[in-house]
Amino acid sequence: EMKGSHYFRGPVGSGKSVFLKLLGQKLQERGCNVFIIQNAGFLEKLEDATFKSLAEEAQTQEKNAVILIDEVQANFNSPHWTFLLKYGPPNLIVVGVGRRSGPPFHAPDGRGPSRGRRLHGGAER
Repeated sequence: EMKGSHYFRGPVGSGKSVFLKLLGQKLQERGCNVFIIQNAGFLEKLEDATFKSLAEEAQTQEKNAVILIDEVQANFNSPHWTFLLKYGPPNLIVVGVGRRSGPPFHAPDGRGPSRGRRLHGGAER
């Protein structure tokens, strides 16, 4: 079972977006509510209340809400990261992929950063 936040990084063409899509499909098959943001730049169009309501809806269904975010490097400075990665509900899981490392992702319970994983040629190293 996944908990917290996860960040995967790698060069262009390494399979990050494909990984995110396949992960989303598998998580849906396992009953998670999955939401995909194709570019972190779109975070500015959403509000923390939106993310909170996604998690609350999933919790009433006794599920995890998983937000998959592609192109994380497009918006490292969004104030939404604080909510998503530090203050979000425990059933809110965030998985991001991007081309370079950014600020450390924190587990929603505030335990501290999870380690970024680097992808090479589509395989985790």
